[in-house]
Amino acid sequence: MRILFILHSHKLGGAEKHALTLMTALRKLNHDIFFAGPADSWIGEEARDAGIPCLHVPMHGLPDIWSHAKVLWGIKKFRIDLVHAHLTRGAFYGGLDSKLVGIPAISTAHSTNTWKHFRYSRRIIAVSEAVKTSLIKKGLDDKKITTIYNGVFHSAKTTLQQRIDNRARLNLGDKDVALFMAARFIRDKGHDVLIKALAALLRDHPSFRVHLFLAGEIEGPWADYIRDLVSKHALATKVRFLGFRNDIAEILPSMDIVIMPSRREAISLAILEACAAGIPTIGASVGGIPEVVDNGKSGLLFPPGDFGALTLCIRDLAVNPQQRKEMGEKARQLFEKKFTLSNMVKKTLDVYEMATGKDYSLKNQETLPPVDTKGSTTI
Repeated sequence: MRILFILHSHKLGGAEKHALTLMTALRKLNHDIFFAGPADSWIGEEARDAGIPCLHVPMHGLPDIWSHAKVLWGIKKFRIDLVHAHLTRGAFYGGLDSKLVGIPAISTAHSTNTWKHFRYSRRIIAVSEAVKTSLIKKGLDDKKITTIYNGVFHSAKTTLQQRIDNRARLNLGDKDVALFMAARFIRDKGHDVLIKALAALLRDHPSFRVHLFLAGEIEGPWADYIRDLVSKHALATKVRFLGFRNDIAEILPSMDIVIMPSRREAISLAILEACAAGIPTIGASVGGIPEVVDNGKSGLLFPPGDFGALTLCIRDLAVNPQQRKEMGEKARQLFEKKFTLSNMVKKTLDVYEMATGKDYSLKNQETLPPVDTKGSTTI
């Protein structure tokens, strides 16, 4: 099959890395993959480096006639069988332009506040049940929507000695409890809730050897605010800003608890990666997070924005290494059941089959060839 992926973005986030991972996996299965979007973006550069033919389409807003013409030209030039669009602007261009040439389009919705331009697509993929529910509430046909959880790659299990060595490089001892959060520095991610919870925890239990590691590009007003908040609560020795990282998969096995205190979240790839690494997660009970965290089994949930409740969750897991171990094992089992890369690709090909009427499924193939995902999707 010849598939054109369309995505407009200039940043690195879950949608971008998801699309790149899916493109790479489909190429491993001998499909011809092409990308249309801004060439000067993260995903444009990564796709080009991966050997995927790229079509520079800036998509300056929705009524960009030149960009529409470029997409139409690309569909004809590359003899595209199917368009797979991502995010709102991609859904608009992919859905509308595919109709003009008479080929099917799939759109993936990555957010709980996205819906407007997905009606042009023949089929819609929602990355969580929370996203599917939000689309249905906006009037989209539920029969067109399929929930497919993002899949993440899992590398070889880290040995105990590797964990000890990796923690030593982070100046972590046996008794230290490492908290980890990987997210863009925007208000929706709830960094402030976590900082306030950590401050409250250490105020009540100053002897706790708890350390927080924050991964994500440190830029913008929200990052400045979080830095000020860390200083205000005198947490400079307890909070470490790791900056932009593309080696999250290597960092995770050194951590003890992953925390996702989001105010809004379609689904968190950071939590999926934590599951793959066998690490428990404390997450806000919002959006798709409860679909990934089995409360009391693979992690803990707390009401969004409630830093007091988050404080208690951190305290309970920090003092109980056996519970962390058991929850991590449950998280790993959950990953193997629901969030593998093979599972995502199989279900995506099933949706392609629904849209085209042709059988592209992997019913008789249990595993994919190795796919290089280059670390985390979340930063």
